[in-house]
Amino acid sequence: MVSSIFRGNLMADFEPKVRITVPAYIQDILNTDMYDFDLTKNKICNEIFFAFHQSHNEQAKRFRLQESTILQFTLSNENLDLFIKLTDQVNFTNKAEFFRQMFFDYCSQPRYVRELSLNEKSIKLVNKAIKEQKQLRIRYKDGLRLVEPYALLKSDNETRNYVYVYCHNKHDYCIYRLANIEAVSITANAFEHYDQSLIDGIRHNFDPFLSYGQTVKARLTEAGFQIYERNITHRPQIIKQDGNTYEFECSAIRAKLYFPKFFGEVEILEPLELREWFKNGIKNMMNVYQVNGG
Repeated sequence: MVSSIFRGNLMADFEPKVRITVPAYIQDILNTDMYDFDLTKNKICNEIFFAFHQSHNEQAKRFRLQESTILQFTLSNENLDLFIKLTDQVNFTNKAEFFRQMFFDYCSQPRYVRELSLNEKSIKLVNKAIKEQKQLRIRYKDGLRLVEPYALLKSDNETRNYVYVYCHNKHDYCIYRLANIEAVSITANAFEHYDQSLIDGIRHNFDPFLSYGQTVKARLTEAGFQIYERNITHRPQIIKQDGNTYEFECSAIRAKLYFPKFFGEVEILEPLELREWFKNGIKNMMNVYQVNGG
């Protein structure tokens, strides 16, 4: 039932525009997630509403708003319809408190769970395709791709979610960031490249750069090893050492992200294709400095 107070402001409360006061830290988290997940304010607020609109709690937390800010957005037509239906099912008297609690619930979750909340519709279809072993057509960054989704995985530091797939466009196994999948639709096509042992290996040794089973050999100076110990972001695991020569469990993509910061304190030895990539990069850098500075 809708409360009498709510009925008294029925027309105003059914307006799609929402304007509430929230603690400043909630706005900070939303701003960070908007940047990380490449979402507009209106988009992220509507996705949060869709994910949390049924979790209303009349005894929910009441906020002390010493440090506060205004959050304003517009409900989509779909979400406005959901909100109107909700008022027939839930007895709440304060629209602002309802939305404020919803954002508190969202921001109280770990980052990877927030990402799951924002992609609830796609995740349902991804999981359905995994269960039924059906191919998916997705829009990912630069266009449409046909993939076979095998697993939904999160990074070790629990900051991002990924979908492990075989991509028919690339003819290879890939890891796609969940946040970059804009749309998902299930096809009638069955999996063609399913490999249970490979999937199990990825699950148990997951990293978003697919380093499992791949190695990079490099020679580090003493200063280079100190850089390795200090820089933990994307750091590959050492699996073998012979003097100052190290073998890392590391894909080429991971190496290209991690080792350039070492400058002359590292020499990539193997694989040869990766060694050539670093050599060409150094040559290009030298050309830039010779042209611009002599």
